[in-house]
Amino acid sequence: MEAVHLLKGFSQWMVSIGMAIIAFIGSTYFKHPEGSLWIPAAAVVSFAIAILAATWVVGALPWIAINIEDPKFKNPYMAPVTDWPYFWIDRIKMWQVVTLEHLAFAIGIVFLGIAVCFQHDFGVTPAH
Repeated sequence: MEAVHLLKGFSQWMVSIGMAIIAFIGSTYFKHPEGSLWIPAAAVVSFAIAILAATWVVGALPWIAINIEDPKFKNPYMAPVTDWPYFWIDRIKMWQVVTLEHLAFAIGIVFLGIAVCFQHDFGVTPAH
């Protein structure tokens, strides 16, 4: 059960941080566009995917907690995230969604780092 609480806390944190970063990108890059916006847009898409995956994790946790006595739910990371049988979605395991969440967040950080380092001056004018 401790794993369920840890997953919940981390996923909630990731949603909060992801939303703050998307707000930062929107208020700096898209408010005053300079040059190509594909790198900041890629960061926004990556963080949006991470937020959706984290939301899916948080949404699946009550179902996993309720069914924790069932043998297929003993290990929350190997538990299915839904029982919806369409399109094989019921075969998706918690570890797969958590991995997607982390990968998308990491890719978003990389794109954000590239954008911050190479694309935007944040109003700083070099001294002559």
